[in-house]
Amino acid sequence: VLGVNTEPQAEEVSRKHLEKKFENKPFTFFPAARYAIFTLSRDLNRNGTIKEHGEMWITTTTESPYISSCVTSSIEQSCKWSRKLSDNTQAIFVIHEFGFPHPRLKELRALANERRIPLIEDCAYGWGTEGIGKVGDYVIYSLTKAFPVQFGGILVGKHFTHEELWKGFGCSDEGKEAYTLRHLAHWIERQEEAMRKRQNNENWYRTLFGSPRTFFPPHPGVEPGAFVLNISDEETMQSVSSFVREFGIECGNYWKNSAILLPVHQRLEPAHLEYIAGAVLATEREWCGVPNHH
Repeated sequence: VLGVNTEPQAEEVSRKHLEKKFENKPFTFFPAARYAIFTLSRDLNRNGTIKEHGEMWITTTTESPYISSCVTSSIEQSCKWSRKLSDNTQAIFVIHEFGFPHPRLKELRALANERRIPLIEDCAYGWGTEGIGKVGDYVIYSLTKAFPVQFGGILVGKHFTHEELWKGFGCSDEGKEAYTLRHLAHWIERQEEAMRKRQNNENWYRTLFGSPRTFFPPHPGVEPGAFVLNISDEETMQSVSSFVREFGIECGNYWKNSAILLPVHQRLEPAHLEYIAGAVLATEREWCGVPNHH
C-alpha cells in the first residue's frame, strides 16, 4: 500500500502498540482469529480445564440464534459447545457482536469466578470498543476486521512459541506474523482516527435508514464492525444482500435475525456510503413495483 512503512523496524512499532493495548499481558499472533479460538479450545481441553463431557457456553450480545461457523467449528474440534449454561459448563465464551458489548459482562465475570472457570471474550469486532477485552481471562481479536491487513488474529492471555504452535496445533506462520505487523504499523498508529470514522459512518447509515431499521441501538464508545440493517424477513434478506453484492459491495446476512450487514470501515468516504445505500434502496424500489435498471 502506497505510503505504508514495511521496513523491519515497523514490526517493532506494532508490537509496542499491541503490548500497550493488552496491558503487557502475554499474547500470540495467529494467521486468523479462528486459529486462535481453535488453539485455545484445544489447549483448555488438553490441560484438563475442559474435561470429558465438559462444555463451552457461548453467549452473545443479543442471544439471538446466530453464531458464526468460524467460532463453532473451531471449538467443536476439541470440545462441545452449548448455548445454555448448565452443570457441564466449564468455560464461558462471550461474543461481543459487531463490537457491541455483551450487556451482562460483569455478571459473567462474577459467574466465572464463582465456578472457577475461564471467561473468554471474543472481540473479533470492536477493536476499540470501550469496556470490552478487559475482564476476560483470554481475549480474541481479529486484525483483519479492524485494519486493512490481509492476515492476523490475536489471542491475549497466553503466549505460544512458534514451535509449540506448529508441533501442537499446526497453525504457526512466522512469516505472516512479520509481514502483517510491518503493514499494521501504519494503521495501528491511526487507530483512534479509524474508530471515529467507523462511528461516523455507522451514524450516517443510522440517520438515513432511521431507528426502526437499525438493529443495534446507539451505544456510546462502540467501534462498530458493521451497520446492521433490519429487513422484513429472511427470504427478503437473502434477495437484498444478493442484489447488493452484484454491485461489488460486501454485504453479509445476519441469519435468523432478518438483517443485513453493511460495511462501515474507516476507508469509506461519503461517495462510497451513498453508493452502498443506493444499492440497498434500489431493492426497495423493486419491492414497490418500480422497475430498476442497473
